[in-house]
Amino acid sequence: MTPVAPWRDQLTSALVGLGWSGREADTALTQLAPVADEQIAATGSVEVAVLLRQALQLLGRS
Repeated sequence: MTPVAPWRDQLTSALVGLGWSGREADTALTQLAPVADEQIAATGSVEVAVLLRQALQLLGRS
């Protein structure tokens, strides 16, 4: 089993804490994984706050 990236846990916890379901959080994570990969490639880290804003925008449209 592959370890879960820390940003995934942080983002999931934040979304669930804001009232989204685990499934909705997983959907947002799946859509934002390429963005996180780009951030890692460019800066070596992931900006969870940026991903959270994007996830909220995605979930707000669904």
